[in-house]
Amino acid sequence: MIKPIDKIKSAYQQLSQASFADPFSLLGPFVREQGRSLTVWMPGADRVEVLFADKRIELERDKESAFVLAQDIDLSFTHYKLAVHWGETEQILDDPYQYHALYEEFDHLHTPKQMYQHMGAQFVTVERDGKTISGTRFLVYAPHASAVSLVGGFNAWDGRRNPMQRLDYGIWGIFIPELPEGTAYKFELKGPNGEGLPHKQDPWGFHHEQYPSFSSVTYDQTKYQWQDSAWQNRPVTQKRGEALSFYELHAGSCVVMRTVTS
Repeated sequence: MIKPIDKIKSAYQQLSQASFADPFSLLGPFVREQGRSLTVWMPGADRVEVLFADKRIELERDKESAFVLAQDIDLSFTHYKLAVHWGETEQILDDPYQYHALYEEFDHLHTPKQMYQHMGAQFVTVERDGKTISGTRFLVYAPHASAVSLVGGFNAWDGRRNPMQRLDYGIWGIFIPELPEGTAYKFELKGPNGEGLPHKQDPWGFHHEQYPSFSSVTYDQTKYQWQDSAWQNRPVTQKRGEALSFYELHAGSCVVMRTVTS
């Protein structure tokens, strides 16, 4: 069912402020009572076209500055791309909001030993319209955030471009197709009251840049070949003379600084 117009306007206003927590309810392809539609939110773009295998169709800009295609074309299972025009430059993008079914099951996250295989930036493949699409799935735990966006050079560090979906258990997620390894990224969060917070590193990130950016970097950890089989298969003993290993986490980097007044 199409949402009441006042709710749609409110959603667009939240999108323009990078404070929308449910983008999959509005963006991407839908089959509704009044027909099929495609909605694209691309702030700052001059024109947007949807690309199919055999044709391209220009989307109309509505009163709320979103780009909308409302034609009798079934986009539910059809893979498409977007041609976004920024002045004289055309950028071809795979719309992340056509991948609605990536975030349905999270029971596996109850197993702490396996969480590193699911949280953070994970290189995955998905099937759509008979095609295998490679990309990066981002999951971050931010239970007290009112909105989370993925930002990086791929979207000009603009938090309005890629709002993440609020999922279960305080997790937020999005899948970005065709994002190459080595891409710098961060998370843009809004606090419980909608206040903007500094960009955050990925606490589950595998690679990070050093000062001054401190950005997280996508990395395919499955490529790493462990060479510690001898250590893993060693006899388990408890000798007080053996060396100890210490691991450090800088908890201060995860704390929001607040001004205390008396």
